[in-house]
Amino acid sequence: MLKYAKLKQSIVAWVISRKALLSPGHRAIEWPFLLGHIPLLRDIHPWMDRRRSSISYLPINESLHVEGRPMPPEVIASYIERTPYKVIMNRCLCRTARDCSDYPTDLGCLFMGESAMHLPPQISRRVESREALGHLEKAIAAGLVPLIGKVRFDNFAFLIPDRKKLLSVCFCCPCCCMMSYYRHLPPQQLDDVFPRLQGLTIEVTDSCRGCGECAKRCYVKAITVVNGKAEHSATCRGCGRCARFCPHGAVKITLTTPDYRDELIGRIDSSVDIA
Repeated sequence: MLKYAKLKQSIVAWVISRKALLSPGHRAIEWPFLLGHIPLLRDIHPWMDRRRSSISYLPINESLHVEGRPMPPEVIASYIERTPYKVIMNRCLCRTARDCSDYPTDLGCLFMGESAMHLPPQISRRVESREALGHLEKAIAAGLVPLIGKVRFDNFAFLIPDRKKLLSVCFCCPCCCMMSYYRHLPPQQLDDVFPRLQGLTIEVTDSCRGCGECAKRCYVKAITVVNGKAEHSATCRGCGRCARFCPHGAVKITLTTPDYRDELIGRIDSSVDIA
């Protein structure tokens, strides 16, 4: 069994290390998500099944604070301190596949939990808390938006059995992240699989000039300009990029629920065991 597991790791590492295979593979990932338009199929597909995935963005925005509670990315720091199992991918596979020139490719995903130990060592490295925290800081400084939760697709991609012991932290850019394919799900199912932080609100103020810069940055295509003002659809996942990139400061993002952190941690803990 050990030899078989090592063989699987070697195969995955070989495929991922070859750009000629990685790039078309990234594009092909969207095809199964197109099943999100079909009611019965989207309910049973493991990548979109409410019981197998639960993920949320932790928007980075200086205005986010609730009664002195920690900023959203601090949730990741709390998990880093809780588990002895921490692995960082040597590079971001999405940005590498897409030849991203806007964000660093060496800031790969962070995985936690016992199953993270089964990631191919050829393309990842086990780290201690200090390096993991430093990696988190670098990603946020680079303008990447953290996403955290149980992502069933990662079990599939790395040939890791789903034993609910793999916590994924993806550092997403607006141009390359495969999480954009979740836009094919209807809002009601998105709210179950990919919910926004509890109490997160996004408001477009009267300062909006309808320039459309936010729509260009929206990776799930949830923003349109109507009558000269940006509007968010129910597909919006609350990543906060619109507020970050609006040249007129017309997007206000706030957290109105002090207990958002407890709700998020409780939801993650019910989906993943990282001890």
